[in-house]
Amino acid sequence: MPATTVKTAILINKFKKPIIYSVLIFVMMIVLSIAAMMGANVESPETPQSIGTIEGDAIVPEHIEKWRPLLEEYTEKYGVEQYTDFLLALMYQELGSSDTLDIMQSSESLGLPPNAIQDPVKSVDAGVSYFKQVLESGQKAGVDFFTIVQAYNFGSGYIGFISINGNRHSLDLAQQFSNEQASKLGWDRYGDPDYVNRVMKNLTGEGEYIETNPLGEWALPVSNPVVTSPYGFRQDPGTGRTQFHQGVDFICDENDSIFSVKQGEVLVAEWNPYGYGNFIVIQHAENEFSAYSHLVVLDVSEGQKVAQGERIGGCGNTGYSFGNHLHFEHRVFYQKAKNLEYFRDPSIILGL
Repeated sequence: MPATTVKTAILINKFKKPIIYSVLIFVMMIVLSIAAMMGANVESPETPQSIGTIEGDAIVPEHIEKWRPLLEEYTEKYGVEQYTDFLLALMYQELGSSDTLDIMQSSESLGLPPNAIQDPVKSVDAGVSYFKQVLESGQKAGVDFFTIVQAYNFGSGYIGFISINGNRHSLDLAQQFSNEQASKLGWDRYGDPDYVNRVMKNLTGEGEYIETNPLGEWALPVSNPVVTSPYGFRQDPGTGRTQFHQGVDFICDENDSIFSVKQGEVLVAEWNPYGYGNFIVIQHAENEFSAYSHLVVLDVSEGQKVAQGERIGGCGNTGYSFGNHLHFEHRVFYQKAKNLEYFRDPSIILGL
């Protein structure tokens, strides 16, 4: 090999490694920059999700209302001031007419026997602190607010249970969780499966859950909703003719809970002779109604006030029906005649 060629090869080998290292570092910097820019638009899975809040004033007697200033002090301390009235409603459910000094029944949240706390200040401090913990756990899990309310009674294990069962609280799921825990612990009962409804009834009629269904304005009328027949023209299952279907059908088993989609007053709760079977209409505003058909049982009566998410009846197969299901309607005016101009597509307001 000529001497010139040997010298050239030596020079190339001398500078080859530094050049390669420089190129690799440059490429890595570009890759990291791109990843950083992409990551800037990706939300961390640990970021708490917005799941709504509660609006409305607490309807509580004087012996509960007197604790408002103390509760306000600690909701401010823990940064949950917007829940003050809700927590007063919760306190009323926990305390009732009892004269215990553990006014938020906080002892068990600290691993103590029931009513071990004998200082109202300590009870409120522990109760609000525990509520904030449950709230943050629920936000991270992406469950609805009713799950968080129920978890105050059941414990945070309920949040994990709901997170693998559709992320939405229902009375049926609460009862299932209660039964499973009671069986596991060898107890006769575990907690109060109807805790959410009991707390919510301690809020004013104007009080309602905001964003119960994150995709729509209303809560869903059934658990784990599966639509079998949407709003619009379809082939009638009985006659085979094309007709307009003025609601949405959800499949459900007999006596599965049917829930009020929004707070309101029961306008109709009766047998309907025009095909609806056992039938409920709830008025939510001057021109806003929801209707529920084919129920096996009616759990409410005319004139009754209902909360959003409250059970109002059981799924059934009554009236002009060919299997257990819920026929759900959204109306802007209610009368017995089926005038199509009074109906709206429920899937829009339900977020389906």
